[in-house]
Amino acid sequence: MIGLGIKLFKYFLVFVLISAAVIFSANLYHIYNFGSKSTLTFTPVEVVMGSSIAGSVPSTDFKARLDHSAYLYQKHYCNIIVTTGGPEIIGGPAEASVAKSYLIGLGIPSGNIVEVATGADTYQSLVAVKSVVAQMGTNRAIFVTDPFHALRVSEIASQLGMTDFSSPDVTPLGSATTFTYYLREDVAISGAQIVGFKFLSLLEHGSGQ
Repeated sequence: MIGLGIKLFKYFLVFVLISAAVIFSANLYHIYNFGSKSTLTFTPVEVVMGSSIAGSVPSTDFKARLDHSAYLYQKHYCNIIVTTGGPEIIGGPAEASVAKSYLIGLGIPSGNIVEVATGADTYQSLVAVKSVVAQMGTNRAIFVTDPFHALRVSEIASQLGMTDFSSPDVTPLGSATTFTYYLREDVAISGAQIVGFKFLSLLEHGSGQ
């Protein structure tokens, strides 16, 4: 009986590992496929997801998002740009503020840029964005981020009741770095399918909304 129990446990373990590999692979394909498309249409609001900054300068990755958002604004896909992201260090500038300054430098009127400088991760930022977008009388927005990040943004936005029109940028990151980020997104989405995005945010930061 003990031998049979061990054998059944091994079969179960193999089944779990194969299932996890299939789910992980399917999610990776979905992330890549979603990020390679754009579902653009006119919406009142465009949301640029925050990324890393160095002092008051957006990273190369962040600049690509902001350049793309400015292009969409100039092509009249939206009326308002919402910048997101809190400070990376206590007392430091918020990603949203750095993004606004950069967009102003690209010729976007200051009055047409709204900062949402709260949130330590994607989930928390989008919770804050939902409230701001609702105050504008809509639940529809274009979300600008990197291709590998687009699916997670879309799924969280949809769960929060927002209609997502995705427009990923063209990432300037190298292929090795990009692949690493794809794997990270796969882990995040696979984990959220089990426990939810809110719980993952709480687990990582100890607080959330």
